[in-house]
Amino acid sequence: MDHETYVKFDYKALPGSQFFTTKNPENVADEDKAIFVEKFGKKAMVWQAICECGKLSKPFVTTVTMNTDVYIKECLEKRLLPMINEHDGPVVFWPDLASMHYSK
Repeated sequence: MDHETYVKFDYKALPGSQFFTTKNPENVADEDKAIFVEKFGKKAMVWQAICECGKLSKPFVTTVTMNTDVYIKECLEKRLLPMINEHDGPVVFWPDLASMHYSK
């Protein structure tokens, strides 16, 4: 299986509850009451192949948009194929529906 995920550079932009406590809310500045984040902030994409037997490929981390050329060179040729060559037994590669997996 191969999988990619995006990681935001700004930890404050991560989803989840963030709270503060105070005994006197009038003394809390507005910037401490709300967290303002960039709508489309910087992020990195992390790709890695994972086998059900526990073997992992080397991860690929980039800040550029993934396209067919990057996928073939960085993910398939440099990471997935070496992992498959070290694997014992038959291998089934089952990509998801990302367009780069099916381009010519």
